[in-house]
Amino acid sequence: MSIEARLSAILPALTAKERAILVLRSLKDRTPEDPKLRRAMPAEQTTEFNRLIVLMNACNMYLPLYITMVEGHTQELNLRFSWLLTLARFGSHTWYLAGLIPASKRAQAEKLVAGANPAVEFPWQADEVEDSWVTVTERALEAIRSGVISLWQELKAIDVVLDEVAGEFDGEDPLRPVMRVILEKARFRLTELHALLTVAVPFELPEQDEEALALARKYFESGWRLLQSL
Repeated sequence: MSIEARLSAILPALTAKERAILVLRSLKDRTPEDPKLRRAMPAEQTTEFNRLIVLMNACNMYLPLYITMVEGHTQELNLRFSWLLTLARFGSHTWYLAGLIPASKRAQAEKLVAGANPAVEFPWQADEVEDSWVTVTERALEAIRSGVISLWQELKAIDVVLDEVAGEFDGEDPLRPVMRVILEKARFRLTELHALLTVAVPFELPEQDEEALALARKYFESGWRLLQSL
């Protein structure tokens, strides 16, 4: 018996879930779906098969909007952290260079940089300078730290939604490889930023909270409802 004949004999015996998994794999492999998968499907499997296909499509047509947004925000955090390092180095270098200024020139030096933003701070000044590179750096560092925590929770919420759908497909990852790469890129960036930030002030990356999970479900369920209505 030829392979084609064997496949034709097997197809009618497949369950709705097995058919949906094969469709999902075709989507992920970017190969044409075998039309016999649907043609040989018993009528009683149609409802369950369609339900699974809607879940698959919601993961790959609507949830990616959220995944792309989260990944974009991780890029922004990465750029902000690079800017922060530049600012900190510039401020530190300025501070040490200022130590070479003789006392007779200090008033002139302060006048030259008056109005700078962030403000230039000199080692001979007794009082802390408002909005100096030190205070600006500290505020920016805290904002980046909060951003990492928030985005990590959103990423973990996306994981929960994808894991739930994977459970419907016997553990098969429901996400197309191109979107999986984007998601993992965001995970890598956040993990890297956390490792750098935690050197100064140790902090944990928490699991998703209810707000993050509700947002991930909102993106997924909006697509799911729309597809259900078609």
